Amino acid sequence: MASSSSEAELKDKLLHRVGKKMETASLSPSQWSIYNVPQRLRKINETAYSPCIISVGPLHRNDGSLQVMEAYKYFYMQSIVERTQDPEKTKADICAAISSLEKEARANYAEKISHRDYELAEILLVDGCFILELFFRDRQPRLSERGVDPLIETEWMKGITDPEQTDSGPEPPESLSEYALHFFQPVLKFDDKLVKNNYGTNMHLLDLLRKCCGPSIPRKKPKSEDLMYVAGATKLKRAGIRLEPRQPHSTLSDMNFEDGVLAIPPLCVDDMTEPLFRNLIAFEQCHLDCEHKISSYASFMDSLINTPEDVELLEEKGIIKNYLGDSKSVSKLFNNLCKEIVVKPNFFQEQSEKIDEYYNSVYHRYKEILRSDYCPDPCRTIAFLAATTLLIISILQTVYTVAF
Repeated sequence: MASSSSEAELKDKLLHRVGKKMETASLSPSQWSIYNVPQRLRKINETAYSPCIISVGPLHRNDGSLQVMEAYKYFYMQSIVERTQDPEKTKADICAAISSLEKEARANYAEKISHRDYELAEILLVDGCFILELFFRDRQPRLSERGVDPLIETEWMKGITDPEQTDSGPEPPESLSEYALHFFQPVLKFDDKLVKNNYGTNMHLLDLLRKCCGPSIPRKKPKSEDLMYVAGATKLKRAGIRLEPRQPHSTLSDMNFEDGVLAIPPLCVDDMTEPLFRNLIAFEQCHLDCEHKISSYASFMDSLINTPEDVELLEEKGIIKNYLGDSKSVSKLFNNLCKEIVVKPNFFQEQSEKIDEYYNSVYHRYKEILRSDYCPDPCRTIAFLAATTLLIISILQTVYTVAF
């Protein structure tokens, strides 16, 4: 009897606890757009996913090493508010606007946000104003009217922003997206024409950068979803495939293969390259129904670069500009980018199939051997043709003598 009572009591407690947690559980994956990087990716390079100067948003808000920069955010917020016609009304209006968006913003985070509603609203407000003012000052230096800007003028920020980009240009930015792309242009090093493109509605800045880097030309759906790898750059060259930098105004992923020529948009590789690509790839890996554009590009470059010699060849052709110092570092960077990721669909499957077919062609392989070994320059070409002609004449003469 006591046992039955104990079991009934346990059942009631369990039912109460589970029922309560089920009622409060809220999973809306379709709304998620901001994620904590999965541990399987983070463990490869922890520092690539963690802020080192300033925290934006609630995920790293409690990191003590980043607290010193919080004062700069309020400095920028004060600056942007004071430039309005009625600063007090502006403060009230932006506070009301953020308050109305707090629940929607919270729903965008895949991880549970522990901050209370007013705490999260404050983070969104201050960080939002900070980002806007940072973009404005990057394009319009005259906004730093209080003397030296404590943020823009620091040496580490000068390495990110471009001092040549000012508001004196003939076409000032017309949208927030343009301001953002101008700010990140020294890091991404894409063409000015891409800044003016319409990238539609973006979930956040990372999504905007991903669209800017992704293929501008729609790709055909691949015949197979199986990932196909191409041979390394030096092997492709030995098979007669020419490597060339693609014309300007193309995104990083706008590569093309036609008539034995592989055209790849130039890429500057520096200290910012790995963190940028890792975060773009992590977003594609986490977000539902997200096309793996950057993951496909990284996978293609990973297969193209297997050795430092591959990097040196790409440098020689003007496809890679190496600011890391040595070719081995670039090779290691790309070979580690695709660890622990899945690429489906592969945006370069069709190109990879064409390259593989050309690479495995016996005709093209021997044609390249003939060109590189026997006819590398005009003098040797003439000598080779003369020797071949003499050989043919000798053979014909011998045949004629034997026959007649």
